Amino acid sequence: MGMNEYQNVLFIFDFGVCKLCLDPIPGKHIPFRKGRRHIGTARYSSYNSHFGRELCRRDDIEAFGTTLLCLLHDRLPCQGIYAPNEDAKLLRIGEMKAGNAMRKLLAQSPPELTALFDHSRSLPFEEKPDYDFIRGILLRRMQTERWENNGLFDWIDPKFLKRGTLLPGECLWDPEVAFDTFQHVQMEWALRVEMAAGALWNLARMLA
Repeated sequence: MGMNEYQNVLFIFDFGVCKLCLDPIPGKHIPFRKGRRHIGTARYSSYNSHFGRELCRRDDIEAFGTTLLCLLHDRLPCQGIYAPNEDAKLLRIGEMKAGNAMRKLLAQSPPELTALFDHSRSLPFEEKPDYDFIRGILLRRMQTERWENNGLFDWIDPKFLKRGTLLPGECLWDPEVAFDTFQHVQMEWALRVEMAAGALWNLARMLA
């Protein structure tokens, strides 16, 4: 996150699993392939990744929509499921994303999210998503609800906070992200400082 006058700007640098879908010189799209390994975080990735299909721009849209669903509902139906091994779990998550579990979740969500998923899943492999359409449905919902995009995040002004989320000493750390469990444990302020210091030290070593 930015600081001071840039405190409402989110800078994203994680391109770890990114790749080009189009060759920049001839403009030719990558070919469709099967038997690919799963890429990305299973909770948010496109259902195509779970079935070993080559990913493209349409899958970015679906991953974006899945992230919005998780933010809206706090959980996704595929969280916490049991499977005997990792491959079986990836396949089961993909089946849930492609089936009734996802449709039921979308039925409990704003219709704009259904439109987003319908659009992404209707696209042929090489077709470019209609980004104007996606921005348009979200903008129209903002206008309908009379929401103002003031650029403020919860952590900028304490009045937006709910107790037990971001305040030092009250921050709740979700170990499910790291350990695939369901319990929320309180992470002490000293531990958070230690983790931040370690991250800064590693960054300094990389830049040295």
